[in-house]
Amino acid sequence: MHVADFKVKLNSAFEMSDLGLLHHYLGIQFKQCDGSIALCQTKYIEALLHRFGLEDCKPIATPMEMGLHFSIHDAGDYYDATLYQQTVGCLIYVCISRLHIQFAVSQMSRFMHS
Repeated sequence: MHVADFKVKLNSAFEMSDLGLLHHYLGIQFKQCDGSIALCQTKYIEALLHRFGLEDCKPIATPMEMGLHFSIHDAGDYYDATLYQQTVGCLIYVCISRLHIQFAVSQMSRFMHS
């Protein structure tokens, strides 16, 4: 079925408007070219860096130090748990288009209650 036919059938069942190609949705930028769609969250990530005061951070090749082990029982400095949970939640959303950080984010999410 062609896209135009599909739109006609949807329009007969539902009230809808054709807004053209998708460009932005839920903080994700969509780029369509050569029959493919690319997701880009650059603007969302830049907003997060600004929100958490990390604008001056420098990029690194690996998202997490090799061989790093975390423990709930490690004594450390007190941090704002709510801020930590917000940060991890935002990073989970970033994993939609940045799969290479998935492992590091999942390790961080294990300590949301600590």
